[in-house]
Amino acid sequence: MTLSVPQGAVVGHPDRLLVCFDAIGTHVFAALCRVTVGDLATSERLFIETFRLARRAVAADQDVELDRGSLVSTAVLAYLSEPDHPQAVEASRLDPVEIGWTQARWAPTLNSLRDLDRRSRVILELMEVEGLTSRAVAVLVGSTIEDVDDRCAAAHAHLAASLIGESPRQAFAHAELWLDDELR
Repeated sequence: MTLSVPQGAVVGHPDRLLVCFDAIGTHVFAALCRVTVGDLATSERLFIETFRLARRAVAADQDVELDRGSLVSTAVLAYLSEPDHPQAVEASRLDPVEIGWTQARWAPTLNSLRDLDRRSRVILELMEVEGLTSRAVAVLVGSTIEDVDDRCAAAHAHLAASLIGESPRQAFAHAELWLDDELR
């Protein structure tokens, strides 16, 4: 694993994981919020797991470098490795009648994202938000370029058919949550 360390972190320096957390943590958490469609509990748990995995990698190889791309990749792979619970998707859908007006505005968008299967949502996020190529995503998720392109096209078609009128990047932005000082 070849990764680069954020400016100010020194490879082999014991505090470099903390520097990475400060420099990259919000990006990793935002990516998790996007792929979980705002599921705070899952995002928090996987966020912690991502930095645990990074700590293990650093402990195993002091020359391992860390950057946003590698940590986001670690985070979304952790999400993909979790078992699917179909009832959790249905339970997490937002009912505009039971929520406030601001959440009601985004409920159709978030529900459209939730309707995508986990793998398609990750592929769409990596390509549309993180800017990875089909080839890079295929390597990361252990798939073929054709499968990645097909899933991405199907996800685009689903979002368009949902009449949400937003790009995938805009739709995913509504799922982002932010770490406040207490959560951090």
